[in-house]
Amino acid sequence: MFSYEPYDSGNTKTLLVSYRDDSAHENVVDYTKKMKCAGRQVKEKNHKLKKAHKLQRAADSSGDKKGKSDKDRRLRWLQEDQAIMAGFSVLELETDDLEAEIAALSAIEGVTAVEEDSMMHIMSMEYDQKLRGGGGVVAEHIREIQDAISATADELPEEDVEVQHGRRLAEETPYGINMVNASHVWPETPATNIKICVVDTGYDLGHVDLPTDGVQGYNQYNQLWSEDGNGHGTHCAGTIGAIGGNGIGVTSVNPDPSKFTFYIGKGLSNSGGGTGEGVMAAVQACVDNGAKVISLSLGGGGYSTIDNAFYEAMYDEDGELTSTAYYYNGQPGHT
Repeated sequence: MFSYEPYDSGNTKTLLVSYRDDSAHENVVDYTKKMKCAGRQVKEKNHKLKKAHKLQRAADSSGDKKGKSDKDRRLRWLQEDQAIMAGFSVLELETDDLEAEIAALSAIEGVTAVEEDSMMHIMSMEYDQKLRGGGGVVAEHIREIQDAISATADELPEEDVEVQHGRRLAEETPYGINMVNASHVWPETPATNIKICVVDTGYDLGHVDLPTDGVQGYNQYNQLWSEDGNGHGTHCAGTIGAIGGNGIGVTSVNPDPSKFTFYIGKGLSNSGGGTGEGVMAAVQACVDNGAKVISLSLGGGGYSTIDNAFYEAMYDEDGELTSTAYYYNGQPGHT
């Protein structure tokens, strides 16, 4: 269920173009206008930061001039003396010569970095098993929650319970809940209602074991956040906030839905894949809508100068912002 397919953008390439100030952004816009006048198809979307942030070049651990990540994933360019990002443009265009396209954009006055957008994806059970030497700790956890969250208690009346996949079980406590001592804080009442954002493949709004009141979200890839065609996003939301004490599915880290609300950012498509820019747009929507905790259980193609500056800027804007995304031995991990 949790394997993924790369997000398919067809023949269109997406480039991220960071700029040092508003004037530089206008230079990028003027360049796209010239492209259109020449009969080329190009779309520009702007992401402006509240405060300019310093860019950092990726460390070259491969020992060669280009760097392994450049060879395997993307082309990268950075002006060393102007390594500031006030924002970045997202350019969608068709090209037969990506390297030449990046070189031309890099020559624009005020442009500080140009990268091909990265592919992002959920963590598959198969990859987890390979990564952890066959143990598959995450895979075991996912299977446990899949069994429990999709089932209900045998003894409950049929009319009171939604039966899924033909199996019924009593509410269970996934092993991770006790590992983080989540129950120790359940009696506490937060000073304010906390908004938690899950950036993933969506959320099955109306699921029998998940909150529905006050849940809002952000759509990406022309797909609804309230429909999860993959299941991974719903699983992650269930780990965070499945309703406790209802005799259904699982309990969670936050089993009382009166103490928090969900905001869902559909940063990945129903296939389980997406783009770096798509994930960043979903994170921005989370921040703009007041989320104080953002969960990203996903991986990608490696370090990005622009992505890194974006997330550092998000953190600097609000010290309470927290992310649960991580990498394991340089590879994408799972929350």
